[in-house]
Amino acid sequence: MVALTPLLAVVLAGVAAAGFGCKGKSSTPGTQPAEAAEEVSIELSDPKVTLTDPQSCRYEVRYRFAKGQPKPDAWYDCHIEFEPSQGVGRLPVSGKEMKTQGSLTNQIRFFKLAPPELSFAIVIREGPSNDGPFHLVSNKVTGKVQR
Repeated sequence: MVALTPLLAVVLAGVAAAGFGCKGKSSTPGTQPAEAAEEVSIELSDPKVTLTDPQSCRYEVRYRFAKGQPKPDAWYDCHIEFEPSQGVGRLPVSGKEMKTQGSLTNQIRFFKLAPPELSFAIVIREGPSNDGPFHLVSNKVTGKVQR
């Protein structure tokens, strides 16, 4: 007969648990982890971007959670880009402040005068903090900046 040392007993218990199917996660076919069930999809519409002076603009975009709900522990980043390149703008919003639908409004100051023709693209990204990292959760809305 072999005497069990404490270390050998722990190793054997681990081997037995692994060998008899004691697992932390379900391996049932067709099921998805809880994280996948919490995915969100946001629909953007009715963007309005207007120059308020030669170096500033105001933008507003309507949003609606088409899938899922705002996550209280997430951050939603309303991201706007301008072409020709005037840079980008961000409006980070805590998930605690987001509603299932509404509008987001922000004012942006450019580093240089806006060109005569200026286009924009707006998306919403989701991340764990107001600094990201972010991943895309909305469609992209585009248009021309109004003067």
